[in-house]
Amino acid sequence: MNATPACPPLGTPIPLHTPHAVSVSLPTWADNVDYEEGDPRVVTALRAGYPRFVYPQPVAELFAVCLKRFAIPAVDGPNVQALVLPSRAAAQDCRAFLLRASACGETEETKPASPPPRVRIVECLVNVTPGDPAATRPVSLGVVLHTPSLAARAKHYWQHTGTVVPSRLAARCLEALAKAAAESTGLNGPDPKLAAAKSRARGVAADGDEEAGQFLEERYGRYLPPGFDREAKVILRRRIAGNLVAAADAVARAEGGEVTGTDEEEGVAPRVSEDDVYLYPTGMNAIYHAYRACVAVRPGARTVQFGYVRYEYNVMVQPLTCAPALRFPYLDTLKIQEKFCPEGTPPCVFLGHGDDADLARLADLAATGPPIAAVFCEFPSNPLLKSPPLSALRALADQHGFLLVVDETIGNLVNVNVLPLADVVVSSLTKVFSGDSNVMGGSAVVNPASRFAGALHAALKSAHDEAAFWAEDAIYLERNSRTFVARVHRINKTAVSLVDTLAAHPAVRAVHYPSRSATRAHYDAVRTPNGGYGGLVSVELRGSRRAAAAFFDALQVYKGPSLGTNFTLACPYTLLAHYGELDWAETFGVSRWLVRVSVGLEDEEVLRGLFVRALDEAMAFVGDEDGQ
Repeated sequence: MNATPACPPLGTPIPLHTPHAVSVSLPTWADNVDYEEGDPRVVTALRAGYPRFVYPQPVAELFAVCLKRFAIPAVDGPNVQALVLPSRAAAQDCRAFLLRASACGETEETKPASPPPRVRIVECLVNVTPGDPAATRPVSLGVVLHTPSLAARAKHYWQHTGTVVPSRLAARCLEALAKAAAESTGLNGPDPKLAAAKSRARGVAADGDEEAGQFLEERYGRYLPPGFDREAKVILRRRIAGNLVAAADAVARAEGGEVTGTDEEEGVAPRVSEDDVYLYPTGMNAIYHAYRACVAVRPGARTVQFGYVRYEYNVMVQPLTCAPALRFPYLDTLKIQEKFCPEGTPPCVFLGHGDDADLARLADLAATGPPIAAVFCEFPSNPLLKSPPLSALRALADQHGFLLVVDETIGNLVNVNVLPLADVVVSSLTKVFSGDSNVMGGSAVVNPASRFAGALHAALKSAHDEAAFWAEDAIYLERNSRTFVARVHRINKTAVSLVDTLAAHPAVRAVHYPSRSATRAHYDAVRTPNGGYGGLVSVELRGSRRAAAAFFDALQVYKGPSLGTNFTLACPYTLLAHYGELDWAETFGVSRWLVRVSVGLEDEEVLRGLFVRALDEAMAFVGDEDGQ
């Protein structure tokens, strides 16, 4: 990749001509503000989006088809709505969440609904063909039919648990349902609805260019044949485990010690294996299941979020009770009042700075407060790229008997070896592991040396649904991730060069990057011998809003949500993540004018030139410090 294309028009899928793209173009500062404001100019232009936040077109159409087929107004009430989930078990979990939220007064009204909102589940069995008639298999969808007052909470369940119907699966289900409907009505000749469904299932891009969509989806070589998804999942689990073993062995060799061994080798730490790796449809779903496993292992104990993290992560580690919530980040969290754990569990504690003072507070909480089930942290954090003190957290966990769950998505397992210090490592495989921005996925890895390993495996296995990670997504992710290690090393090198360029420019106030952070020693303590500092960079400009907007608008790279892509991707992070509480975000050091950059595979010199030119455009506003 030797050139960087100009950012495509507003609402265009990123990457271009990719039918299952997981990002969308928001090319100007004003576009991002108007998106947050719900301006129809932006909202109606969106032809894609991050699938946990924006229902992809095939998914929205599947909702409509299931609503028409299964809704019974006399039973479900008027204006009933449908949310389709990947299994009956997920639908039951969602139903329980909606009813508990309603009981706590968390519908669209300000008090508990009377009579209670209605929620009904229908199981929809679909014989789906993922690309090859010989690979046809039954898929069991869970349809949640609910009253309109629960619509926002139903979306929260989809978004915050990451329990989604992938767009490829939705397209295949539409194709199968349309075919079944045509056969049952005895239609002769081509059916327009069936033709449209088949086009979606084949992978027509959002702009209607089927040939381009298919070519770009398959441009990097041979995918495993349809029907080989089980093999693809085994390869993925072995690939993740193999990289973890390679990282551990490299560290051991660098330190002059012994490499990891097998369970039978007495006195040697057991190797992580494919059996320790669990795959999920999204990274958020991996976090959700890791959380549920932790509270199952340590029932009745609270959780702690250590360090600043993105919105949906904070929601995940909160319980759902009717008690007043601690003031966690983001408006939804404040309204929902602690979500997903059993009644009576003490509220989660949010230690948002992740500094020495928060570490001391955690030690005090562990020693004197209610028991702690688990501490969750990102390594490093998003967007300030601060690295938590994993060794100190591990010591507290061992002393007080709680679990440590580390999200290594940003650091990634090529650069950092965090598993020896964690009980569970979670990751969004949607990001740099895939790189192509055309498939979702997540993983949770149990440390086989953890004192809780047996209990964690039991809890994770009891709730694990192999089919939830859709067959075609596994095949695409397997193909994309073959080049994972080489891509990471190239991105590391380019990112360091770009960071130096940004830091030297007079328009820049601050650059956030693991190697420039005051917490660098914590990162270096777990950095692999050949590892770098990753591809995520955050930059603050002198001159506040007008400087940041001028820089962002002039920057000729892709601009939209997500990170870890093979192409450089920028966004005004704080606006997108914290638009409703910008002042609150700044209390944790996150500037409202911060621009986050995910470095891609473009030519290093070309990329540096693009950023310098954009920074030069911002120089006219360097003296503007009024924050306007």
